[in-house]
Amino acid sequence: LLIDHRNFEGTTALMAAITFQRTSTALLLIDQGIDYNVYDANGMNAILYATISKNLDIFRKLLQVSQRLGSLYF
Repeated sequence: LLIDHRNFEGTTALMAAITFQRTSTALLLIDQGIDYNVYDANGMNAILYATISKNLDIFRKLLQVSQRLGSLYF
């Protein structure tokens, strides 16, 4: 999927949205099925980005989706 594209550092649109506190964009990407289990060049995935940015809304959404799908990797 195009939304799963990564830049040269391995960062996805979801990771960028979380980094820049674009919560509504991040939630939309998650709802659209972006792969939230990919890792960037530093070994971080979306759940770690949400944790570091202290964004509880995104953290909860990722946990909710992963429980439904049965997949979340740290």
